[in-house]
Amino acid sequence: MLLRISSSHDPYRNVALEKYLFENYSGEEILFLWVNDPCVVIGRNQNPWLECDLEYMRREGIRLVRRYTGGGAVYHDTGNINISWISENTDHAVLHGILRDVLERQGITEIQAEKNDLLYHGRKISGFASMTEEQKHLYHGTLMVDVDLDRLIHALTPSPLKIHSHGIDSVRARVMNLKEADPQISVQKILDAFTALYPGENITGDLSAVLKESDKLQSSAWLYEETPGFSILHEYHENGVLYQCACDVSEGIIKNIRIYSDHADPQVLKDLENLYKGTRYHSTDFDKNLKDYLNHNS
Repeated sequence: MLLRISSSHDPYRNVALEKYLFENYSGEEILFLWVNDPCVVIGRNQNPWLECDLEYMRREGIRLVRRYTGGGAVYHDTGNINISWISENTDHAVLHGILRDVLERQGITEIQAEKNDLLYHGRKISGFASMTEEQKHLYHGTLMVDVDLDRLIHALTPSPLKIHSHGIDSVRARVMNLKEADPQISVQKILDAFTALYPGENITGDLSAVLKESDKLQSSAWLYEETPGFSILHEYHENGVLYQCACDVSEGIIKNIRIYSDHADPQVLKDLENLYKGTRYHSTDFDKNLKDYLNHNS
């Protein structure tokens, strides 16, 4: 098995590198380790508006990433190690055993596997998702070492909008950092433990495809238009009037919108519906622009 560790903390580049390694897998097992700057990574078929607080993330400089595999939303920062295992072997107990071995060498024992999670005394320290194509298998996940749990909680708390989604929701779990088990442990110590056990190689080949893939991963088309269709209801009061805006969103575009209100002029509501139908949906921009319009036309 070959060990490869990314020197980049750019989440888009690292997801693109993972895809490159998977697509160019030639039969020898690969263990790819990578650490990201703050970001929320959602599953392939998830709805970002349902999974996280996009406005909080925008304020805090936490990037949104959509990966290629399924599973739930996770928060990454430099206190988290991402682990990708690429193999023809689909027995996930192999990777779980590798992680147990590494952690036991750091003095952390009693790690239990439960479905696609690793637990320490019943609390989640690691979660995984998988993908198989043409006899190649990718099993990847996280290892929480010293993650900022306050930012995790805020980032993974969706805004209080009423959403009916056709995608996949996350299952919230009680999580912990390994730092709680051992205050002396660190991301670097664990990375060093991996390199002491397994031979490493630099990532070689034509990496222009990685840069191209990284650009795609940052695009609005991939981040938002890949979201499964959903319906969302915005409710608020403005100038003493209640407004309920029901939107049907598909591929990131408002396909239909109905505005219900006791506003005195129904034409204002009809004009608003015509104004927003067919436009790209962003929840914070939607609220701000709608309120601005109502303040100027009421």
